[in-house]
Parts: sequence; structure tokens; C-alpha cells
Amino acid sequence: MTDKFPRFGRRKHSRFYDGTETTSRSLKEILPKLIHRIDQNASNRSSDVLQSWGDVVGHPLSTMSKARSFVDGVLTVHVANSTLLSLLKQHEKMKILESLRKRFPGVTIKTITFRIG
Repeated sequence: MTDKFPRFGRRKHSRFYDGTETTSRSLKEILPKLIHRIDQNASNRSSDVLQSWGDVVGHPLSTMSKARSFVDGVLTVHVANSTLLSLLKQHEKMKILESLRKRFPGVTIKTITFRIG
């Protein structure tokens, strides 16, 4: 059977490849580095979300509340009192979520939980 598309010239190789070493790598070699990079990116994102809390809610609310954790898309915020808890939960939660999602489009932010403390 003949090829419909004949091969012209020689096969293409990278100009830096001299043909003496293998180009494949074992999973033992690649996985630890890849997992480390993924963990680093995830932790950077969560710390970025936590640090931006004050900018997102503004000065008056940031003095009475603090973002404590961001795990699996859930941001946990501690507030000073029950009045502020009620205000944030009922009136400001959706605005804050929208603002955070705009600021961090690559991060999945599912919800915000508010706690007194």
C-alpha cells in the first residue's frame, strides 16, 4: 500500500536535540514538581483572596470583620457582632461575592460564611 502523503526530506527535530538522549521522562520525576507547583498556585490564590478582603468591603466594614480562611471555594469571615453579621449576610453578601469574582476570575468562589468572633 502506498502513502497518500509521501514524506519529503528528513524528519523534523528540535535544533537542540542531537539524538543521543531520550526525550521521555518518568512520572516519578515529573509528578512531585507538578504537584508542588499546583499547591503553590492554590495557596497563593487563597492568600490573595484573604488579603483583598479589606479592599473589597471598604474601610468601615474591614475594621469590624476579618477573612479567616478560604477552603474549597468557601470564604469564612469573622465579624465583630450579630448586627454586622445580619447586615453582611442579608444585604451585602451578593455584592461582595460579585466583587471577589470579578477581582479573581480564575478562582472559584462558591459562597461566603459569616461567623461572630
